[in-house]
This record gives sequence, structure tokens and C-alpha cells, in this order.
Amino acid sequence: IKNGDVKNALIVSIRHPDEVKKLKENPDFAMLLVDASLETRYGRIQKRKQGRPEDRDSFEQFKINEEKERTGSGSGQQLDLTAKMADYIIINDGDFSELYKNIDEMLKKYEPR
Repeated sequence: IKNGDVKNALIVSIRHPDEVKKLKENPDFAMLLVDASLETRYGRIQKRKQGRPEDRDSFEQFKINEEKERTGSGSGQQLDLTAKMADYIIINDGDFSELYKNIDEMLKKYEPR
């Protein structure tokens, strides 16, 4: 991105505060957190036609796995700390039209630094 002729880029699956710190060295970087409730995410995973073996875990096991990812340390995933660094947050518990509406509203407010 830095060395290419890229004006806008989207980076997904940022899961560690150090990644955010590095990206925020660019004054034009803004982080958008798109999140959904645990129940919503579990329900969506269960509806996938193809997925990973852990997608078939019970809800209880899913919650245990999520807790590990949210509160890790060191080089592990630290989703809670990473989320606190977001410039914008969208809760995605609805359908696609609601998500797109929320994204459009956020983009109208965004002004590059």
C-alpha cells in the first residue's frame, strides 16, 4: 500500500494492538470495528454451508474460544484491546441492508485527517 499507487485500501482481521499502532503511523488511517453479538455471530457460523471444523462447536465451546481470542496476551490475539483502538464502531446484528446503511452513514462523516 505504502509503495504502490493506492489511494484507498481496506485491511481486514486486525487482531492485535501492535498492528493498529503500526497502521496509525499513517495519519490517514482510520479503524472501523464491525462487530456483532456473540449469539448473532454463532448463528451465522452455524448457517455456513462450508466452514472450519470448529464451526460445529457447541455454543458453550464457542464462548470459551471467543474468550481466549478476546483476552489473549503477548503475540496472541487481543481483540478487546484492539477494539478499544477503533475510530468508528458499527454493530452488525441486522441484515445486509442495515449494515450497508450504517457504513454509508459512517463514510459520510469520515474526513481524512
